[in-house]
Amino acid sequence: MDVDIFQKVLQQVENIETDELHGFNAVLLPDFFVDHIVSFPDFKDGMAQIESCVIQGGGNMPGLAQVIQQGGNAANTALALSMLGISSHLICKTNDIGMSLLDFFLKRFGVDISHAKSGGCLASTVALEFGKNHSNVFLQDAGSVETFDICDLNDTDWELISSSDIVGVMNWSLNKTGTKLAKEVFSFAKDHDVLTYIDTGDPSPRSEDISNLIGTVLSCGLVDFFSLNENEIRRYSGISCGIAPDEILEAGSILLEKVDARLDIHTAMRSYSLSRSDKTDVQAVPLMKVSRATGAGDVWNAGNILGELAGFSSKHRIAFANLLAGCYISKKDPLPPTLGELCWFTNEIITREA
Repeated sequence: MDVDIFQKVLQQVENIETDELHGFNAVLLPDFFVDHIVSFPDFKDGMAQIESCVIQGGGNMPGLAQVIQQGGNAANTALALSMLGISSHLICKTNDIGMSLLDFFLKRFGVDISHAKSGGCLASTVALEFGKNHSNVFLQDAGSVETFDICDLNDTDWELISSSDIVGVMNWSLNKTGTKLAKEVFSFAKDHDVLTYIDTGDPSPRSEDISNLIGTVLSCGLVDFFSLNENEIRRYSGISCGIAPDEILEAGSILLEKVDARLDIHTAMRSYSLSRSDKTDVQAVPLMKVSRATGAGDVWNAGNILGELAGFSSKHRIAFANLLAGCYISKKDPLPPTLGELCWFTNEIITREA
């Protein structure tokens, strides 16, 4: 357990000036979903009950815990950044119901949604979570996320991006024009000295498009930070690996031969920041309770982005991201943590593990 690292991160967080964080501007696009999360105590029992209902021609399954919340990589990351005190802005397209939900789930917590567009289709997810580890399966209708294109960006959107500190293009896997969108947005950002961040989501449904994404975007110096989980690094590196550190490091080394970006990798055991000149890893936070899994990667991204903007070292940056994600998935409510909540959580971890 990296208690010393977490103590140093806590000291850095306690010394952060609120005005300094609010002065940073992060732009995220293009996905907002409404998530309906259904929790099953056990996978096999849950599937057996569903099968029984289907066989009998339909039926009811009472007693399942359910939550409706904001979703989408960009929306979740924007919300998490806003909860930390960073000025975050979401660019997306949805319908009138989605605009009302954006007000409820994001705007009231400080996210700038003035660049959200109506006249589209609501994107929605039913997330099935199984067992104590909350392993999740997503059933998705991508709505306007699927068709969000460069033509959906207007002059004020480009002006916002040009004046930001970092822009993140998320959920490429569900956006049919995601490669073009990322290329154009990141090329524009680079022309204006804006940092660039990508989290593609699970690329499995678009395996045939991975080589084009790498050749067009990831290998061209357009991406500063490429965020992945263990499943995604397997897909992009092209090798089958587990989550042991030596396996992740091998996959990362192979992927770094293909892409020109820093790899920021989060797994259930450890997180890593890998570049051609630096390899850093920090243990994941040991948790007494796990309340959810859905959205943890997005909160981790927010911690990673804050650490980058605030000038944290590689080790402190990913340790901060680990703590933030750990705090989120152990919280009772599905809101990302504030810095105050994170400090309380970190103190609890340090006291317990010391």
